[in-house]
Amino acid sequence: MGSSAWAPPLRMTIGIRDAQLADLETVVAIERLSFPDPWSASMFRAHLRDPVYTFLIAEQKNAILGFAIAQVVLTDAELLNISIHPQSRGHGIGTTLLHTLLARCTAQGAESMTLEVRQSNAAALTLYLNHGFTRAGRRRRYYHEPEEDGLILRATLPVLTGSPSTSQ
Repeated sequence: MGSSAWAPPLRMTIGIRDAQLADLETVVAIERLSFPDPWSASMFRAHLRDPVYTFLIAEQKNAILGFAIAQVVLTDAELLNISIHPQSRGHGIGTTLLHTLLARCTAQGAESMTLEVRQSNAAALTLYLNHGFTRAGRRRRYYHEPEEDGLILRATLPVLTGSPSTSQ
């Protein structure tokens, strides 16, 4: 996907689907553009191949805009990774992915979801806090490059009603 000048229109129809092996190159590129300590291609490949993970792709007209990965163990879900291409942020894509992921995890029997987020990631914190997550703790020096604390957030599921909107 690279860093082209493409940006989605303000109101758009976003498709959400399960990730495929062919998506990994673009997923890795989005990850590298998004995080100072990105996951490797082999990490994504492992999550794609293991059915315990829900690995979703957000796309419009066959262009991958973002992704999200979670796992459910018994009644607990964990959001492992979510990212939107920098040029596609601010159009509700993260909200759509999060809604879909929460619905999938609930359907798999999850009663709660936890996640870690960099304490400086204001956009992600706003997304999560606006969707029923609350602060549950802190992991000192959880993140590297740069070293930073991770905030643990938790939500009781289901936290959402209605269908996701992409016009936010």
